[in-house]
Amino acid sequence: MRTLTFNQSRIFLLILFFAICENASAQILRRYCPPNCPPQNYCPPAPGMGQGADDGLADPNQFLDNSSVSPEVNPNLSVPQSDANLFAANPQAGELGGLGQSGYIAGNQFISGASFSGASYGNPGDPQGFTVPIAGGDRRVKLSDQFSPFPATRIFYNYHLFGNAGIDVLGNDIDINRSTFGFERSFFSENASIEFRIPIQSGVGKDQNLAGNGAVGQRSSQLGNIAISTKLLLSRDQFQSYSVGLATLLPTAPDADVFDGTDQIFKVANETVSIIPFVAANFTPNQQTWITFYSQADFSANGDSVSSFVDSRLSSPYSATPLLTETFNQQHLLSLDMTIGRWLYQNPNAPFLRGFATFFELHYTTTMNDADSVTAGNVDPNAQDVVTNGSNRLDILDTTVGIRAQLGESLFVTAAYVAPLRTGVEKSFDSEFNLNISRYFGGRNAGAGNFAGR
Repeated sequence: MRTLTFNQSRIFLLILFFAICENASAQILRRYCPPNCPPQNYCPPAPGMGQGADDGLADPNQFLDNSSVSPEVNPNLSVPQSDANLFAANPQAGELGGLGQSGYIAGNQFISGASFSGASYGNPGDPQGFTVPIAGGDRRVKLSDQFSPFPATRIFYNYHLFGNAGIDVLGNDIDINRSTFGFERSFFSENASIEFRIPIQSGVGKDQNLAGNGAVGQRSSQLGNIAISTKLLLSRDQFQSYSVGLATLLPTAPDADVFDGTDQIFKVANETVSIIPFVAANFTPNQQTWITFYSQADFSANGDSVSSFVDSRLSSPYSATPLLTETFNQQHLLSLDMTIGRWLYQNPNAPFLRGFATFFELHYTTTMNDADSVTAGNVDPNAQDVVTNGSNRLDILDTTVGIRAQLGESLFVTAAYVAPLRTGVEKSFDSEFNLNISRYFGGRNAGAGNFAGR
């Protein structure tokens, strides 16, 4: 009996994932809109449906324009209003209804991607090693963090606390804090947008020292890599929406240096530019529920220069100038995300709390190519000082649970907890807490969706 190889199994699982998602979404969209689905006249009972119907599926004719049908012909027939009339009758219903049908992903991203190991650091052959100290050890980006498929105009703040996500040069576990300040601006009648994300990271310091003052001396705060992305809404109707986008991750974080006292061991130049295409699909079986699928590929367009300053074969092993400079290429990544959320409370006329939702998410990330490996430290081949992904391939799976609230007309607050589902090197952190605050500015996509415009 022939067994599947590792890569064949991965491809099979990805195909199975999309097949399950497609089948689930198709089944959901075929379900009949419940009789108490507010507002009543937006999804009226079709003839032969409701009580006494035994198939539970919607009549396709119920979504035709019945605005010309007079209630006098059948007093029991609920005549649907057009989107424009519905919004004019109750503007707040359009805004809050959009929340129930909006797509939203809290996210989970933390992937260091590589680490240093070798005799110089007391961890030869360790697949985990110590974290690449660029951007606090958090240099990659995932656009699904606090993501909506719908272009909008907003400002936002994201905070992530990753427990024991980094390892310093002395082998100490370090928490990593990431604060991201972002701005998104929509255009083309809110069918497209451009977004900027500027992260500030506190974690593994950019200057690591083998003779440092314990774990405290190995930490610092620094600017991360800035992400610029564009998003395009391909299609949108009452039940489903599709969008695509492209992001560029710029190497704006400072370079990393590792010392032994005053002598430099190696330097890593932060030079990689990442190109990140993504796709998203959002399904809204009713006004309260949203189901969002997201996928991105993270391609490294170039590599980082790694300069080594040590040769233990020399009488004076430490050099003031690089003895060897090589290029280290990060691995390409593929990510799949899914979220299911439901608004438990909605009141468009409330003075403060207008909506409260809960959601559940799954996040999967895999490496798409084998890991690179270059010298990082002692150029003596017997020293085995390298930077690499010691596990070669990674398959990371996390789950997220959270709550989301609308405060007033345009302020949204989200809090979530993330737990890894894998162990060993595929467990990127012990746990994660994230918080998002978003302020939207007008438009049909305010609040990441608008019911009246759907």
